[in-house]
Amino acid sequence: MIYQEEKSSGIGFPLAAILIAIAMLLGALVMTAHHPPPSRVFAPAAPGPL
Repeated sequence: MIYQEEKSSGIGFPLAAILIAIAMLLGALVMTAHHPPPSRVFAPAAPGPL
């Protein structure tokens, strides 16, 4: 009698590929995000002691 080998469902590779693709997309978004420079406020120098 010949027995056929059981085939695994094979969900590991597609799941890993999807997670890697999502991580790469998020990394690309973070690297290309333009953060505005911090605001600078001009405050005149206080006069010296009188």
